[in-house]
Amino acid sequence: MSKRRLLPCAAAGAALVLAVSLAWVWARRGAPEAADTTAAPPWSAWTEPGAATTYRFAYRAHQGDQHLTGAPGRSDELAGGMQLAGALQIDGPAPGEARHLTALRFVEIEDAELRLLGRAALPTAAAARQALVGHPVWLELTAQGAIAAVHHAADTPELCWRTLEALALEAQVVRAEDDRAHYQVDERSPRGELVASYQRQKSANGVRLDKRIERYGRVAALAALGSTPAEVLVDGAAAIELDPDGRLLTLRREETLLAEALDERPLLSATSALTLSRVGATPSRAAPPDLAGLVRT
Repeated sequence: MSKRRLLPCAAAGAALVLAVSLAWVWARRGAPEAADTTAAPPWSAWTEPGAATTYRFAYRAHQGDQHLTGAPGRSDELAGGMQLAGALQIDGPAPGEARHLTALRFVEIEDAELRLLGRAALPTAAAARQALVGHPVWLELTAQGAIAAVHHAADTPELCWRTLEALALEAQVVRAEDDRAHYQVDERSPRGELVASYQRQKSANGVRLDKRIERYGRVAALAALGSTPAEVLVDGAAAIELDPDGRLLTLRREETLLAEALDERPLLSATSALTLSRVGATPSRAAPPDLAGLVRT
């Protein structure tokens, strides 16, 4: 693992519950800036304008609490975790659409398990499908493919839009501003703000991108807790295959994050893994949304 000093953080009191309750999925540092639509048009590796692309996916994430509480026996009471598998549909913006919004939705859920504070939050498969399937979010992307903002309808279940946002951040593919084969970019993940490096090379399918998480500048779950200095160790990478047109074929990402006090006492651990595999694409039938009626996060 690479080891970097983190910004000052602390563990204290009732904020612990907030941090452990999947803060690595849901915490944010205020609303991100909107994409600059006067600059180069936004770009996405996931789909293209006018197309609806379907991906099979499998996602799991877990955050351990015993490192924060110092009480391993309480891990079942406070730990959080998620496991999802199924199909996603990603609709590119309609040709000529000014805001270039990309829509993301679950179209099938085969496996769903979510635990908050040690308890099942989705007790049945039917409950999972009702909460997750069919509710879109809309992503504003930059010219390099970074997620600038997320929009959702006011009546979209919170579990759905937050989970879709987390998956989008995990699956983020950012391209270089020029033709460099190796480059670094600032990104967000469900766990916080990070620096990622990319290495581009030709492959049998078109292009291969090897992505590595270099360091975290901010971990959301720790930032909510206070001001005790900490160290963060991260081991994260993604193997990304693109077709000759630069559209995503497959993605495999894994990450392990461990936060420690300066005396090397563990504070927090989090793991995640995501696989995406493109199934196919059809013409999109999605109508451009009315932004005035959406909530921006």
